[in-house]
Amino acid sequence: MAQSGDGSDVLGGGSGGAAALLDHEGHVRTSFTMQCVTLTLEAHRSEDEVVAVSGEGAKSRRRLPRWAAPVLLFFVARAVGMLLMARVASLRGWSLVSRLTEWDGHWFVSLAQYGYESLPAGLYDAHYHLDAFTGYAFFPGYPALISLLSELPMATPAKAAVGISVVASLFAAAGVARLGELAVPQSLSGSAGGRRFGLLLVVLFAAAPMGIVLWMAYSEALFCALAVWALAGIMERRWLLAGLCAFAAGLVRPTALAVIVVLIVAVLVKGRRDGARAWLAAAAAPTGMIGYIAWVSVRTHDVAGWFDVQRRGWGTATDFGKATLVYLNAVLVEGREIVDAGTALIIVAALVLLVVLLAQRWPWELKLYGALMFASAATSAGLMHCRPRLLLPIFVLALPLAKALAQARPRTQWLVGAGAVLLSAWFGSYMVAIFPHSI
Repeated sequence: MAQSGDGSDVLGGGSGGAAALLDHEGHVRTSFTMQCVTLTLEAHRSEDEVVAVSGEGAKSRRRLPRWAAPVLLFFVARAVGMLLMARVASLRGWSLVSRLTEWDGHWFVSLAQYGYESLPAGLYDAHYHLDAFTGYAFFPGYPALISLLSELPMATPAKAAVGISVVASLFAAAGVARLGELAVPQSLSGSAGGRRFGLLLVVLFAAAPMGIVLWMAYSEALFCALAVWALAGIMERRWLLAGLCAFAAGLVRPTALAVIVVLIVAVLVKGRRDGARAWLAAAAAPTGMIGYIAWVSVRTHDVAGWFDVQRRGWGTATDFGKATLVYLNAVLVEGREIVDAGTALIIVAALVLLVVLLAQRWPWELKLYGALMFASAATSAGLMHCRPRLLLPIFVLALPLAKALAQARPRTQWLVGAGAVLLSAWFGSYMVAIFPHSI
């Protein structure tokens, strides 16, 4: 293979008047010369393209799909946590399935089996109470999927619930990697830098303190997958993808409001000239969440029916952060429980990361999503031990950490990543297999 005068590699050509050049930026250039006129055709080389590497014979090299590396990396990181949790659970006499379907998992599986109207005895809210409306606190998207997949051969509602979470978490990992490539700082830009940044973001997402929930019968994994791809669609102006994901997220968790607001604002700011697709996405996005809340209002004969169910059953209501501040003051001053201390530190760390995220130069869509999601988790009363789980979908808080890691040496990246995965594995195992209260 010869070198051209501008440093490009000559793949073929000669005295016949045609030459194919491959420059250092991965562009394929073909030149045709006729007398004094030279016509050059230039095209970007596709990642999936077969590349000629020898003058004597073309050798093909297939590359893995872009999603393969982040999905595999995420799977390995979460498998470490699952193996440790299984071991801890067995030492305490628990089965793995029983731990993966505990607490809210019982509700989701039961809703998939019996529906909202005929729930069995043994299900209780946070105050050990059950009435005809208690189940309405849980949005229907996840139970509906469980019910659908449990009809497959060899499937049970519990297996379907966990399987949905595992698959959804892999889609979420691919979305987080894509989001990292879209949001990569200019100092790390370039195809290789963007992919590396996305992978670091995936590791941090997998190593979140309560990352174990992503493989449990909880709706967090499904919500994360829908939220991250909605954000990716917004940033790429793929409005139908963003609108569909926001609509579906609204059927899974009430915190979909953050995704919906970001989408509507984005359409108003940069999508007004993109035609009917952008406006259709903005109009359809809130209908899932509004539709379910309206349905609960009809069933309970109360306009604020869903909010009342949440308040009575789990003490969930907006108090502008009063309960969080009281909890942090009590724990940080005189707390003795390891879970209380860990929860308080996670809340404080999330707040610090949010401030850094807002101070740094990141896409405004991600800043708005992070601020709205954190406000939702921090300004409501309720069970404080659930806060690490509720902070899990705020994956954008890992952006400043990923940026700092991307500027470190590879050895440091490996050490920090491995340490975070092991710490997450221990914390998740403790919360699920040892801690006696709901997460």
